[in-house]
Amino acid sequence: MKKIASIITMLLVFVSLTLTAFAQTQDDTSAAAPAPAQAVTEAVPSLQDNANLLSKAQKAVLEEKIEAIEDSCNIRLAILTVKSIPDGMSAKAFADGYLNKNYRDEANNEGSIILMIATSTRDWYISTDNNMRRIITDDAGLDYLSSSFLSSLSDDDYYTAFDIYTDTVYELCCYYWENEEPYDPGNEFSWISLICGLGLSALLAWMYVSYLEGQMSNIRPVNEASEYLERDSVKLDTSKDIYLYTDKVYTKRSDNDSDSPSVGGSNGGGGGNY
Repeated sequence: MKKIASIITMLLVFVSLTLTAFAQTQDDTSAAAPAPAQAVTEAVPSLQDNANLLSKAQKAVLEEKIEAIEDSCNIRLAILTVKSIPDGMSAKAFADGYLNKNYRDEANNEGSIILMIATSTRDWYISTDNNMRRIITDDAGLDYLSSSFLSSLSDDDYYTAFDIYTDTVYELCCYYWENEEPYDPGNEFSWISLICGLGLSALLAWMYVSYLEGQMSNIRPVNEASEYLERDSVKLDTSKDIYLYTDKVYTKRSDNDSDSPSVGGSNGGGGGNY
Protein backbone atom coordinates (compact mmCIF):
# COMPACT_ATOMS: atom_id res chain seq x y z
CA MET A 1 0.00 0.00 0.00
CA LYS A 2 2.82 2.42 0.87
CA LYS A 3 4.54 1.50 -2.39
CA ILE A 4 1.41 2.39 -4.43
CA ALA A 5 1.08 5.72 -2.59
CA SER A 6 4.73 6.53 -3.33
CA ILE A 7 4.27 5.78 -7.02
CA ILE A 8 1.16 8.00 -7.24
CA THR A 9 3.01 10.82 -5.47
CA MET A 10 5.93 10.57 -7.90
CA LEU A 11 3.54 10.67 -10.90
CA LEU A 12 1.84 13.78 -9.58
CA VAL A 13 5.17 15.52 -9.05
CA PHE A 14 6.29 14.58 -12.60
CA VAL A 15 3.07 15.86 -14.19
CA SER A 16 3.34 19.10 -12.20
CA LEU A 17 6.93 19.70 -13.30
CA THR A 18 6.05 18.92 -16.94
CA LEU A 19 3.14 21.39 -17.01
CA THR A 20 5.26 24.11 -15.41
CA ALA A 21 8.03 23.66 -18.01
CA PHE A 22 5.51 23.70 -20.88
CA ALA A 23 3.90 26.92 -19.64
CA GLN A 24 7.30 28.59 -19.34
CA THR A 25 8.18 27.55 -22.90
CA GLN A 26 4.93 29.05 -24.24
CA ASP A 27 5.58 32.36 -22.46
CA ASP A 28 9.08 32.59 -23.89
CA THR A 29 7.82 31.80 -27.39
CA SER A 30 5.11 34.46 -27.16
CA ALA A 31 7.56 37.06 -25.94
CA ALA A 32 10.05 36.28 -28.72
CA ALA A 33 7.50 36.28 -31.57
CA PRO A 34 7.35 39.67 -33.38
CA ALA A 35 4.03 41.51 -33.61
CA PRO A 36 2.33 41.22 -37.00
CA ALA A 37 3.17 44.12 -39.30
CA GLN A 38 0.35 46.55 -40.01
CA ALA A 39 -0.04 47.97 -43.48
CA VAL A 40 0.30 51.74 -43.43
CA THR A 41 -1.30 53.67 -46.31
CA GLU A 42 -0.16 57.26 -46.40
CA ALA A 43 -2.28 59.62 -48.47
CA VAL A 44 -0.50 61.41 -51.30
CA PRO A 45 -0.32 65.17 -50.51
CA SER A 46 -2.86 67.18 -52.45
CA LEU A 47 -0.30 69.84 -53.42
CA GLN A 48 2.59 68.47 -55.48
CA ASP A 49 4.82 71.36 -56.62
CA ASN A 50 7.42 69.37 -58.54
CA ALA A 51 8.22 72.36 -60.76
CA ASN A 52 9.07 74.56 -57.73
CA LEU A 53 6.68 77.34 -58.69
CA LEU A 54 5.76 78.29 -55.11
CA SER A 55 7.67 79.55 -52.10
CA LYS A 56 7.54 77.67 -48.81
CA ALA A 57 5.20 80.26 -47.33
CA GLN A 58 2.85 80.06 -50.32
CA LYS A 59 2.81 76.27 -50.18
CA ALA A 60 1.98 76.34 -46.47
CA VAL A 61 -0.98 78.68 -47.02
CA LEU A 62 -2.35 76.64 -49.93
CA GLU A 63 -1.92 73.33 -48.11
CA GLU A 64 -3.87 74.66 -45.13
CA LYS A 65 -6.68 75.95 -47.35
CA ILE A 66 -6.85 72.73 -49.39
CA GLU A 67 -7.01 70.59 -46.25
CA ALA A 68 -9.87 72.71 -44.87
CA ILE A 69 -11.85 72.44 -48.12
CA GLU A 70 -11.26 68.69 -48.38
CA ASP A 71 -12.44 68.13 -44.82
CA SER A 72 -15.46 70.39 -45.27
CA CYS A 73 -16.62 68.93 -48.59
CA ASN A 74 -15.26 65.36 -48.32
CA ILE A 75 -13.41 65.67 -51.62
CA ARG A 76 -9.82 65.45 -52.91
CA LEU A 77 -8.68 68.80 -54.28
CA ALA A 78 -5.28 68.36 -55.91
CA ILE A 79 -2.69 70.53 -57.67
CA LEU A 80 0.24 69.03 -59.58
CA THR A 81 3.05 70.99 -61.22
CA VAL A 82 5.72 69.36 -63.38
CA LYS A 83 8.39 70.70 -65.67
CA SER A 84 7.36 68.43 -68.52
CA ILE A 85 4.90 65.67 -69.37
CA PRO A 86 6.44 62.22 -69.98
CA ASP A 87 7.27 61.53 -73.61
CA GLY A 88 4.47 60.01 -75.60
CA MET A 89 1.72 61.13 -73.21
CA SER A 90 -0.88 63.80 -73.69
CA ALA A 91 -1.78 66.27 -70.95
CA LYS A 92 -5.15 64.52 -70.58
CA ALA A 93 -3.66 61.03 -70.24
CA PHE A 94 -1.08 62.22 -67.71
CA ALA A 95 -3.58 64.15 -65.56
CA ASP A 96 -6.20 61.37 -65.70
CA GLY A 97 -3.65 58.72 -64.77
CA TYR A 98 -2.24 60.73 -61.87
CA LEU A 99 -5.72 61.41 -60.49
CA ASN A 100 -6.84 57.79 -60.81
CA LYS A 101 -3.71 56.43 -59.17
CA ASN A 102 -3.33 58.83 -56.25
CA TYR A 103 -6.62 60.52 -55.42
CA ARG A 104 -9.60 58.72 -56.91
CA ASP A 105 -11.83 57.14 -54.23
CA GLU A 106 -15.41 57.39 -55.43
CA ALA A 107 -16.70 54.88 -52.88
CA ASN A 108 -15.62 57.01 -49.92
CA ASN A 109 -15.77 60.66 -51.00
CA GLU A 110 -17.86 63.12 -52.98
CA GLY A 111 -15.35 63.46 -55.78
CA SER A 112 -11.77 64.13 -56.81
CA ILE A 113 -10.27 66.83 -59.02
CA ILE A 114 -6.74 67.76 -60.07
CA LEU A 115 -5.21 70.75 -61.84
CA MET A 116 -2.03 69.74 -63.70
CA ILE A 117 0.51 72.33 -64.90
CA ALA A 118 3.45 71.52 -67.22
CA THR A 119 5.73 74.57 -67.44
CA SER A 120 7.91 73.57 -70.42
CA THR A 121 4.96 73.30 -72.80
CA ARG A 122 2.68 75.62 -70.79
CA ASP A 123 -0.02 72.97 -70.69
CA TRP A 124 -2.79 72.94 -68.15
CA TYR A 125 -5.38 70.24 -67.65
CA ILE A 126 -8.16 69.62 -65.14
CA SER A 127 -9.22 66.01 -64.58
CA THR A 128 -12.25 64.89 -62.55
CA ASP A 129 -13.67 61.54 -61.54
CA ASN A 130 -17.29 60.56 -62.11
CA ASN A 131 -18.45 61.90 -58.75
CA MET A 132 -16.92 65.31 -59.37
CA ARG A 133 -18.33 65.42 -62.90
CA ARG A 134 -21.79 65.66 -61.35
CA ILE A 135 -20.67 68.78 -59.46
CA ILE A 136 -18.39 70.41 -62.05
CA THR A 137 -19.69 69.52 -65.50
CA ASP A 138 -17.43 69.24 -68.53
CA ASP A 139 -19.09 72.21 -70.23
CA ALA A 140 -20.51 75.04 -68.11
CA GLY A 141 -18.82 74.01 -64.88
CA LEU A 142 -15.36 73.59 -66.37
CA ASP A 143 -15.67 76.82 -68.37
CA TYR A 144 -16.55 78.75 -65.25
CA LEU A 145 -13.75 77.16 -63.24
CA SER A 146 -11.00 77.61 -65.84
CA SER A 147 -11.97 81.17 -66.76
CA SER A 148 -11.58 82.17 -63.13
CA PHE A 149 -7.83 81.47 -62.94
CA LEU A 150 -6.50 81.42 -66.53
CA SER A 151 -5.65 85.12 -66.64
CA SER A 152 -3.42 84.77 -63.56
CA LEU A 153 -1.91 81.59 -65.00
CA SER A 154 -1.09 83.38 -68.27
CA ASP A 155 0.75 86.04 -66.24
CA ASP A 156 2.77 83.29 -64.50
CA ASP A 157 1.17 84.30 -61.20
CA TYR A 158 0.88 80.68 -60.10
CA TYR A 159 0.06 81.29 -56.47
CA THR A 160 -2.91 83.52 -57.31
CA ALA A 161 -4.08 81.08 -59.97
CA PHE A 162 -3.98 78.15 -57.54
CA ASP A 163 -5.65 80.20 -54.82
CA ILE A 164 -8.52 81.16 -57.15
CA TYR A 165 -8.77 77.57 -58.40
CA THR A 166 -9.29 76.20 -54.89
CA ASP A 167 -11.81 78.92 -54.03
CA THR A 168 -13.81 78.30 -57.20
CA VAL A 169 -13.93 74.53 -56.69
CA TYR A 170 -15.28 75.16 -53.19
CA GLU A 171 -17.82 77.64 -54.60
CA LEU A 172 -19.07 75.13 -57.18
CA CYS A 173 -19.34 72.37 -54.60
CA CYS A 174 -21.38 74.60 -52.30
CA TYR A 175 -23.62 75.62 -55.20
CA TYR A 176 -24.27 71.98 -56.07
CA TRP A 177 -25.28 70.98 -52.55
CA GLU A 178 -27.40 74.07 -51.96
CA ASN A 179 -29.29 73.87 -55.28
CA GLU A 180 -29.11 70.10 -55.89
CA GLU A 181 -27.84 70.72 -59.42
CA PRO A 182 -24.51 71.73 -60.99
CA TYR A 183 -23.80 75.34 -61.83
CA ASP A 184 -25.06 76.43 -65.25
CA PRO A 185 -25.44 80.07 -66.31
CA GLY A 186 -28.56 79.05 -68.26
CA ASN A 187 -30.31 78.24 -64.99
CA GLU A 188 -30.05 81.89 -63.99
CA PHE A 189 -31.96 83.10 -67.10
CA SER A 190 -35.08 85.14 -66.29
CA TRP A 191 -37.95 85.49 -68.75
CA ILE A 192 -39.35 88.41 -66.76
CA SER A 193 -36.09 90.31 -67.14
CA LEU A 194 -36.04 89.56 -70.88
CA ILE A 195 -39.61 90.82 -71.40
CA CYS A 196 -38.96 93.97 -69.36
CA GLY A 197 -35.77 94.63 -71.31
CA LEU A 198 -37.48 94.19 -74.70
CA GLY A 199 -40.37 96.42 -73.66
CA LEU A 200 -38.07 99.17 -72.47
CA SER A 201 -35.98 98.94 -75.65
CA ALA A 202 -39.10 99.21 -77.84
CA LEU A 203 -40.31 102.24 -75.91
CA LEU A 204 -36.98 104.02 -76.22
CA ALA A 205 -36.79 103.20 -79.95
CA TRP A 206 -40.30 104.59 -80.56
CA MET A 207 -39.51 107.78 -78.67
CA TYR A 208 -36.28 108.28 -80.64
CA VAL A 209 -37.95 107.68 -84.03
CA SER A 210 -40.76 110.05 -83.11
CA TYR A 211 -38.22 112.71 -82.21
CA LEU A 212 -36.41 112.31 -85.54
CA GLU A 213 -39.66 112.51 -87.49
CA GLY A 214 -40.53 115.71 -85.70
CA GLN A 215 -37.22 117.26 -86.80
CA MET A 216 -37.74 116.49 -90.51
CA SER A 217 -39.37 119.26 -92.63
CA ASN A 218 -40.04 117.20 -95.79
CA ILE A 219 -42.47 114.76 -94.23
CA ARG A 220 -46.20 115.26 -94.85
CA PRO A 221 -49.10 112.86 -94.38
CA VAL A 222 -50.70 111.36 -97.52
CA ASN A 223 -53.81 109.29 -98.14
CA GLU A 224 -52.31 106.58 -100.39
CA ALA A 225 -48.92 104.95 -100.69
CA SER A 226 -48.77 105.67 -104.41
CA GLU A 227 -48.57 109.38 -103.64
CA TYR A 228 -45.03 108.84 -102.34
CA LEU A 229 -43.90 107.89 -105.88
CA GLU A 230 -42.33 110.47 -108.12
CA ARG A 231 -43.97 110.02 -111.50
CA ASP A 232 -41.83 109.52 -114.62
CA SER A 233 -38.63 109.35 -112.58
CA VAL A 234 -37.65 106.01 -114.17
CA LYS A 235 -38.25 104.97 -117.77
CA LEU A 236 -37.49 101.48 -119.16
CA ASP A 237 -36.92 101.28 -122.89
CA THR A 238 -36.35 97.53 -123.11
CA SER A 239 -36.73 94.64 -120.65
CA LYS A 240 -35.48 91.08 -121.16
CA ASP A 241 -34.80 88.06 -118.90
CA ILE A 242 -31.51 86.28 -119.74
CA TYR A 243 -30.62 82.91 -118.13
CA LEU A 244 -26.99 82.81 -117.10
CA TYR A 245 -26.17 79.64 -115.13
CA THR A 246 -26.99 77.62 -112.03
CA ASP A 247 -24.53 76.61 -109.32
CA LYS A 248 -24.92 73.12 -107.85
CA VAL A 249 -23.06 71.96 -104.77
CA TYR A 250 -23.03 68.27 -103.84
CA THR A 251 -22.19 67.16 -100.29
CA LYS A 252 -21.54 63.51 -99.54
CA ARG A 253 -23.89 62.19 -96.89
CA SER A 254 -22.22 60.79 -93.78
CA ASP A 255 -22.64 57.08 -93.10
CA ASN A 256 -23.42 57.86 -89.46
CA ASP A 257 -27.00 58.49 -88.48
CA SER A 258 -26.01 61.22 -86.08
CA ASP A 259 -23.38 63.95 -86.25
CA SER A 260 -23.31 64.40 -82.47
CA PRO A 261 -19.98 63.56 -80.82
CA SER A 262 -19.97 60.71 -78.34
CA VAL A 263 -19.35 61.45 -74.69
CA GLY A 264 -17.87 58.84 -72.43
CA GLY A 265 -14.87 57.73 -70.49
CA SER A 266 -14.12 57.40 -66.82
CA ASN A 267 -12.72 60.90 -66.38
CA GLY A 268 -14.08 64.34 -67.09
CA GLY A 269 -12.33 67.66 -67.49
CA GLY A 270 -10.47 69.63 -70.11
CA GLY A 271 -7.45 71.79 -70.67
CA GLY A 272 -5.30 73.82 -73.03
CA ASN A 273 -2.32 76.15 -73.02
CA TYR A 274 -1.72 79.28 -70.99
